[in-house]
Amino acid sequence: MTRIAIIGAGIGGLTLAEALTGHAKITVFETGRGVGGRTASRREGSYRFDHGAPCFTVRTPAFETWLAPLRAAGIVAEWSGPVVTLASGRVQGEDRRGERLHVGVPGMNAIAGHLASRRDVRSGIEV
Repeated sequence: MTRIAIIGAGIGGLTLAEALTGHAKITVFETGRGVGGRTASRREGSYRFDHGAPCFTVRTPAFETWLAPLRAAGIVAEWSGPVVTLASGRVQGEDRRGERLHVGVPGMNAIAGHLASRRDVRSGIEV
């Protein structure tokens, strides 16, 4: 079977790994400690916060279909709360009215964690 290396265990790399499953033996290499890339979440004491992408929108039927199992598993949910940005020590609200926002549960990196759980992912490796 063909072997393919994917560099980066962010959403893009992990989604590519999923799409290629069954067509090749896939190994995903990630330089960081964990998966997620721009969907990274951090914990500080009892708090959890996303310091990458805070949410995302669904704009195509194909993406909606792809998300359905993640939503059913409780990994993705709609978000109705505020979206804010911290800049120079100030909190700035973002006007996202009219958009259906979605988040990973309990944090954005839950989506990448779920995708990585079914893949051969090697963290802490610089390529």
